[in-house]
Order: sequence, then structure tokens, then C-alpha cells
Amino acid sequence: MFNDLHRAMQRSQSALSQQLMILSATFMCLVFTSVCGIQHFQRAGHRHLNLFQAVYYVIVTFSTVGYGDFVPDIWPSQLFMVIMICVALIVLPTQFEQLAFTWMERKKLGGTYSAHRAQSERHVVVCSTNLQADTIMDFLNEFYAHPHLQDYFVVLLSPMELDPTMKMILQVPMWAWRVIYIQGSCLGTGT
Repeated sequence: MFNDLHRAMQRSQSALSQQLMILSATFMCLVFTSVCGIQHFQRAGHRHLNLFQAVYYVIVTFSTVGYGDFVPDIWPSQLFMVIMICVALIVLPTQFEQLAFTWMERKKLGGTYSAHRAQSERHVVVCSTNLQADTIMDFLNEFYAHPHLQDYFVVLLSPMELDPTMKMILQVPMWAWRVIYIQGSCLGTGT
């Protein structure tokens, strides 16, 4: 059942939102494990922490603020928190790096056009092996000259990277919100 749910979520989400969800889930798991662990180990100590105090202690510790108002008073609790801090210092930067890599790849490959947008918005897909600035400008000027086509989106699909001239054209306010560039091929399964 969880496998089917996971596959359904992968189909409906972009890679960037999947990375954000993985980062959030990783952080929540680290916090939950730390809260449960510190509460468990502190039962043997002199100072017992309730749930709110344990969550407060873990968040303050992970954020490196460390007010010092709650301190584990036995060595197993202290050792557990040192281990959890080390795990957080290894796992979270790795997740942030993957998120940044996904974001940079998305910026390099152009935008996205989800299945939801494709079903709810009118659009035209222009497939080309190479995008030449003058040809695209002619097409966009002619296409949007017709009053009934003003609310259509134009999706440019090409396997080539954009040259600086095309990047400038797509940043013009008249086109920026209506034209989406995606690096890829209509013949491939996805890039």
C-alpha cells in the first residue's frame, strides 16, 4: 500500500517538490527520534522532560542556540544528543545539497509544465531541434497577434540549451509569463 502511494506521489509531483518533501520528512524524523530518545534517557536522570520540554530542547539544540535552561544530566542522554547532532550535521547538508542540485538542474533545463497545468490551461507546444531567436520572435508575435489566443501558453520544447539571446527574449515581460521553455525531446520519455 505504501509503495503504491509512493508511486502515485512520484507521478504527480515535480522533482523539486519531492526533494522538499524528503528534506522535510528527514528533518521531522530527526526531531522525532531525538525527542523520543532524550525523553527515554532522561527518565533515569534527576530531571524528567515532558514532551514540550523535549521538543523545545531538541529544536534549540539543533538550531545551535543552546540557551542552557534544559540540560541532560546523565551521560547516556548527553552521548545520545552528541550522536544525533552528528547525524543531523551529516544528513541535513546532504539533503540540502540534493535540493540545490535539483533546483540548479531545473533552472538549467528550463521550466516545468505539470499534468495539472496541462489539463487546466490552454497551451500550444512548439517542438524544435534548435531554437533561433528570430524564428521564435516571429512565431510569438504572429501567434499572440490574434485576440483569441491571448490566454494561451506557449511551451517551447527543444533538446538544446538556450543561447543568451533566447534567454533574454524569454525574460521580456510580455513573454515571461506566457512562454515556458523546457529542455527535452518529444520523442524521449523525459529529461
